[in-house]
Amino acid sequence: MYLFKTFSKFSFILILLFSCTNEWEKAYFDICDKPEDILFNDEQVIITNSGINQGNVTVVSSVDTVVMQNALIHNPKGLALFKNDILGVSDSFIFRCNVEDQELQIIDTISGSSGLNDIAVYNEIIAISDLVGNKVYIKMPSAPLITLDINKPNGLLFLKEGELIIGTFNKSNSDLIFYNLFDRKEHRISVPFSVDGLDLVNGQLLVGSYNGALYKLELRNKRDLVLLSKKRGYNFCDLTVNENKVYVPSNNQNEILVYTFSESI
Repeated sequence: MYLFKTFSKFSFILILLFSCTNEWEKAYFDICDKPEDILFNDEQVIITNSGINQGNVTVVSSVDTVVMQNALIHNPKGLALFKNDILGVSDSFIFRCNVEDQELQIIDTISGSSGLNDIAVYNEIIAISDLVGNKVYIKMPSAPLITLDINKPNGLLFLKEGELIIGTFNKSNSDLIFYNLFDRKEHRISVPFSVDGLDLVNGQLLVGSYNGALYKLELRNKRDLVLLSKKRGYNFCDLTVNENKVYVPSNNQNEILVYTFSESI
């Protein structure tokens, strides 16, 4: 059954699919203490846990499980691969996960930031959201730091070089912002939920909401947002696609959920 709701200001159509039969499963990682993000790197699974008093980054492999902490990194959030490094953000820091030495190394500080939340990388370009400070910072090689004033930026994703998607976190009135780094133009889509995780699958944008729902957006027209599934009682913090599954941390339930895509997506 389909329910259509039109937002005239943005010519936006929200399609809810209540007949979805895909079910959520719990991931096998039984090490979650308020998980925030998850990243797959070869045979390793990297998870940030904000914890209660002191957060950590956990690396799971077929050999062992390594838990890394740093006294200055209290609230690790988003993760991204940069060249051969695993980078993350916390508070005002950018840190590197040194798995070999089993430590978190602070490699940069964003002056004036107060709540770094997500990080996205494309080639040499790094984008970082500051949810508390209402900023998005963009670091490009041999260029000054770019600062965007955006209300409660949260999830980040690069579609291609120079095109950044920013999801905002404003409960019932948020945006998906498609921002071009070179001509500084943007296209906004209004959505009635707080945007958190973003990723791509089969040329479509996956969008996770903080109220525990998973959507997909057709990127060709950037109009039709489809509800794939909803997990009641869970909040979604981020999401990562690996093969035909999407992994979604839920820090209010201390779990990482797994959703398997149907062949039709």
